Amino acid sequence: MANARQTSTGCFLVAITLGCSSLTAQPAPARMPRPAKMATPPPAVRPATPAALAADVDIDATLAAAARYRYGDERKPLHAVQQLVVQANSLAGDAGSAFRARLADRMAVLLTARDATAAAKAFVCGQMADIATEKQAPALAALLADKETADAALQALARIPGPAVDRILRDALGTLTGSLKIGAVSAIGERRTARPRTR
Repeated sequence: MANARQTSTGCFLVAITLGCSSLTAQPAPARMPRPAKMATPPPAVRPATPAALAADVDIDATLAAAARYRYGDERKPLHAVQQLVVQANSLAGDAGSAFRARLADRMAVLLTARDATAAAKAFVCGQMADIATEKQAPALAALLADKETADAALQALARIPGPAVDRILRDALGTLTGSLKIGAVSAIGERRTARPRTR
């Protein structure tokens, strides 16, 4: 009986030992990987339209920098003015017309400014030829009396259409001399040739 008890006790201990071993040997359940976070795409950036860019331009600041230009200075301020004119001519519709008119008006103010250099005025005259109208013609006409700006002003006036400019050029014949007078006569002749004939 004692042997039987010892045998059963031994089997019981072995069973417990094996059972514990099987429990400790089981690996822990693997964790499921977390799903990767989807990167949120950045908001679409719409390219700025020419009209929007024009609205953000500080015309007065650009022209003020150019007004101090002297021959031999860095031409960066002049280049900025030139880019304004290019931008103005690239705009279509009412927005383009309004921006060109505003730019031409501010350029005309520069032409009459006492602190603006002759070099700056001469340069602006060349740029105004592409956007100016009869409204700005008087500011250009005033520069015909200054030998440093007369040639540039005459060339700009020659390219601006309208009867008001025709009168300015005819009136200038009485005051201009030399090559400037010859230039005014030539401009008047070219304008008459370009004008459509009426029946």
